[in-house]
Order: sequence, then C-alpha cells, then structure tokens
Amino acid sequence: MKTRWLFFMLIRYANIRFITAFMVLMLGWASAHAAYCSLRDPIVAIHSLYPEADQHRSIVRTIDRDTRDQVSQRLPFTLHFNELGRHTLYVVQQHDKPLGFVHARSEASDWGLIEIAWAINTNLKIEGLYFQRCRHPACNDGLQKKLLNELKDKSLAEIILLLTPEGHALAPSIALTYQQDKSLVLAIIRSALKTLAVTEYGWQDDIAHLRRMSVVKKWLGNQQSLELLPLTENELKVTQSSVELASSYDFVERSSIEVFRVVAGGTETARLVDATWRLGEQSGDFTWLFSDTGDVIAIEEHHPMPDSNTAQAFANLLDRNVVSTELCANAAEITGNTLFLNAYNRVEGVPDED
Repeated sequence: MKTRWLFFMLIRYANIRFITAFMVLMLGWASAHAAYCSLRDPIVAIHSLYPEADQHRSIVRTIDRDTRDQVSQRLPFTLHFNELGRHTLYVVQQHDKPLGFVHARSEASDWGLIEIAWAINTNLKIEGLYFQRCRHPACNDGLQKKLLNELKDKSLAEIILLLTPEGHALAPSIALTYQQDKSLVLAIIRSALKTLAVTEYGWQDDIAHLRRMSVVKKWLGNQQSLELLPLTENELKVTQSSVELASSYDFVERSSIEVFRVVAGGTETARLVDATWRLGEQSGDFTWLFSDTGDVIAIEEHHPMPDSNTAQAFANLLDRNVVSTELCANAAEITGNTLFLNAYNRVEGVPDED
C-alpha cells in the first residue's frame, strides 16, 4: 500500500513539473513573439518621438506571407516568420492633423532582441527612433543622436545605400564611423529598413488615404463632413486626346492615376488626383487638387522632384489654369492639363455631358 502511494505521488510530482515547464515555455514563446511587434508603452514612446502630439490612434493590420514576399523583393533580406502576424501602426496627430507614424519593430543582435520605436513621416521617411529595449552597452543617447543624423529625413531607397548590396554589412563609408559598434548599427539600420518596407506594404491604403485627406484639409480647410469619393473604373475614362498630348513626355505613369471627388457638406468642391511620375531611374508620387474650371489649387510632392528646375516648373502652376495648353507650353503645364482632363473626363473642345 505504501509503495503504491509513493508511486502515485511521484507521478503527480512529475506531472506538476512538466506542466510548469510547459507553461514557462509557452509564456516565453508568447513574449518572444509579442516583442517583435508590440509597443510596450505607447504613451511614453509617442511622447518621446512627438512631444507636440495631443492624440493618436492605432491601425492594426496582419502582416502575412504576401507582405513578406513584397519586402524580400525590395530589400536584400526579408522578415523572419516570427515577425508575421498582427501589428499596430500608430497615427500621431496634433489638432486633428497627422504628424506622422510610430511603428515598433525588433531585430536580433549579439546582445538579444533590440526593440525600437520608429517615427516615420507621411512621406515614409525616418524622423526619429526610441530604444524600447537594448542590452548592448553602446545603446545610449549619444548613439541615438548620432544615428538619427545618419537616418533622419531619409527614405528606404536612401537608407539601403548605407549597407552593402547583400545587406549583411555596413557600407565602407559608414563602417569607418562605427568601427566599434558595427554589428549593433547594422542591426538598427536593418530594423529601419524593415520598418519602412512593412509600413509601406502593410498599411498602403491607410497611408494613401491619410495623405489625401492631409492635402485637402491643408488647402481647403477642415470643412464639415469632408469626404473623398473615388471615381469608379467606368467613370474614370482616359481621354484619347490627353494620351496623345502626354505621350511625347511620358512623365506620368498612366496606370497610376487615381481620381477622387472632394465633397464637403454634400457638395463637390474639387477633384483630387494621385499619380506617379517617372523620369529615367527616378520616380515618385504627387497629389493634385483641381477646381472644375481647371485651376490648380495644390500640388503636393511626396517624393523629391528630379531636379530644382522641374520642381520650380510645377510650383509655378499653382493658381494657374490648365484647361488648355497653347504655344510654348512646358512639360509641367502639359502634365497638369493631362491630369485635369482625366480628373473631369474632358476632351478639349468637347462640351461636358449633363
């Protein structure tokens, strides 16, 4: 009897130890996965990165294998499978106007996971970084400021040049600057690149809508019941005359054009056009606002123009009318005319249909 009792107690003790070990293992697994995508204290991180902010909202999206594939096409490395799953992008605002985004990501290093909250502006450029967790002795305010000088106001295409083509080491020019902390800086830059790529692909529609609303509110005011209503594929007709007119310049990618009605209080006040421009190896996005009479209300460039002369030519179109292009029209005027014709589905010399 005593032997049976001892045997029973040994089994019970073994089960308790097994269950305890299993729970510890599962908690550790959950913590490791949470560390890849969580912002431990959003208020502290957001206030550190955007001290002028008065509110924020979160947008949760699932980062899946499709996003991973898109990242791998853009970067020389991709996401670990532990980095997939539900992630949160924080939209930081002041007086209902977006200041930028905060996105926390992690990167493996020789000193364990480094968790960084990144500040990103609406044009997807790095604005700041906040170390949420870093056990490396070099993780301090000095390194943070030094790295921010390297990364601030840089896009993914610019930051990727700080690494070798394979992405496994720092480019020689920057490696000399961080001779003692090369592996740490490499991990941080890789984190920045992943953050920008994941934000771009994971929240593409959210960011595009936010950009459009920012342009409208900036130029037309925060009007009551402001809406952006996309034209359907049937409504958006690319006019043959505008195609022929722009074909010799080939500055705007025609497949990229999106048109929205700007409606306030039930009344259409303007039309917004999103498009991608391309010149040689350079490309970028810009947003236009047109009145129904053909006046250019606004042009917001989301990426730098190819050169200062091109940028100035577009800036000169503000408050100009682009209903028609006559003699001596330059490429900027023709681009404006082409986009206006597409926005309102018009052909020069043909009256609108009621």
